[in-house]
Amino acid sequence: MLLPVDGYSVGEHPIIAHLLIRGCSMSVPLSQESWFPLSVLELKQLTLKTAALVALVSAQRSQTLSALSIDCMSSTATGTQFVVNSLLKSSRPGKSSLIVSLSAFPENEKLCAHSTLLHDAARTASIRQSLNSSQVFVSYGKPYKVISSATLARWLKAVLSLAAMDTSIFKGHSFRGASTSKAVSLGIPLD
Repeated sequence: MLLPVDGYSVGEHPIIAHLLIRGCSMSVPLSQESWFPLSVLELKQLTLKTAALVALVSAQRSQTLSALSIDCMSSTATGTQFVVNSLLKSSRPGKSSLIVSLSAFPENEKLCAHSTLLHDAARTASIRQSLNSSQVFVSYGKPYKVISSATLARWLKAVLSLAAMDTSIFKGHSFRGASTSKAVSLGIPLD
């Protein structure tokens, strides 16, 4: 038998009781799987991760992201650039083509939109070839097809749902607002 602590028996001591209750009620993390390394991901996971990272880094509308084309892509070790020639919501006469840039993030390969995009593009090359399409984002399930901006927005909403975000409040366009708000708060210029 253990001696009393501060006048309480060990099992009745408030601190010990609190620790025992707290220890038994610890919750399991919502997500226990990692979406890395990219080579072991299913096509759906890779596509969703790519869409989410590109949306966060570029702060573009889903319409713009769905218009990204492999034919208008240039990639170096420092990043990837797309020239978007499609007619977009933000297009207007006399305005030059939109350039979407994704810088490499070698500090954390798991969060690098550039390398994730290149891996996704390589994995989906045969699908794009069979569709005779150069669109970066294609569907991840059969029958394969090119996707619309609404599909891309649904994918972004699915990523939010997987992250346990309330999708009745946060939607696909929330990526754009979140990334630009954080950039402004850190003093990063938006160009």
